[in-house]
Amino acid sequence: MDKPGRLKVYLHKTKGLDLPQRIRLGRFIESIFRREHIKLAELHYNFCSDNEIRSLNAKWLGHDYITDILTFNYATPMLPVSGDIFLGTAEIKRNAQRYNSTIRQETLRVMFHGALHLSGYDDKTDPQKQAMRRQEDHYLRLYATASK
Repeated sequence: MDKPGRLKVYLHKTKGLDLPQRIRLGRFIESIFRREHIKLAELHYNFCSDNEIRSLNAKWLGHDYITDILTFNYATPMLPVSGDIFLGTAEIKRNAQRYNSTIRQETLRVMFHGALHLSGYDDKTDPQKQAMRRQEDHYLRLYATASK
């Protein structure tokens, strides 16, 4: 994996999360965009409580419920991606238990899921969900291999 200059991926409010080697993780997420042939300007991951994610979901999408992720792309067409990804940490923990996964693995899956949304993937239909899940699995394997 090549090492570009200034880090373009930022992780906010990660206290208490099992995310070692945050700079390496940020560089790997940058590599997802390169592999998907998407230019990245800047990306912020914001880890939120249930109340915060529910409030954001209601304010910006009109949904009054908790979710594990909200993705906002601020880029205009033909310009590099600039966005915010909000992650509901409590929901991620519940999903890890629900899907018999570790919290770290589920956190990484959701982080990669958000990057894939910003790379043009959608998950509104079953075929789209399956394609996105394949890509999530692909990047989880690559990250695990790169971590060894």
